[in-house]
Amino acid sequence: MKYVLLIFLVFSDGFTQTLWNGQGHIPQSSQVDWTNAGLLPNTPTVASNLVDVTDPEYGAIPNDGQNDFEAIHDAILAARSNPGLTIIYFPPGTYNINSRIDLTYLDNDIVFQGAGSNQTVLKFTVGHTTQCFYIHGYQTSTAVYLSASVSKGSRDLYGNNISSLRAGE
Repeated sequence: MKYVLLIFLVFSDGFTQTLWNGQGHIPQSSQVDWTNAGLLPNTPTVASNLVDVTDPEYGAIPNDGQNDFEAIHDAILAARSNPGLTIIYFPPGTYNINSRIDLTYLDNDIVFQGAGSNQTVLKFTVGHTTQCFYIHGYQTSTAVYLSASVSKGSRDLYGNNISSLRAGE
């Protein structure tokens, strides 16, 4: 007769990492407050407008396996026509996106927001391009090259032409 012996080990917190947000392991030293992620200093934290991609005007349908790019693109166009901060909202579900989403420096008052990392999924299948979001500005005549790495929480940059940058850029 054969017997199988199962041994369960329980480690104290001293031997394990704390779960962050119930998802994956992120050490305390790498955790960041994402409350206002993407918002520039002195930017309002309350949106003037809300564009829901599932509204019939735009037509995204989560979890249907169909491409939602056109609906998202139409929502971006609507957001561009609204004055003030606009949230493009994705209710719970999976949204299939088969093209790259292009944003410019003029779209600095658009925020993409889902129902949460465990509820809203943007599933990109973008083919030969490796970009899901392409966010671009304009080229200046002065290139800035960093000569040292920038660590989390650092407020110092070292390199050529650093004086051409302003706080908040």
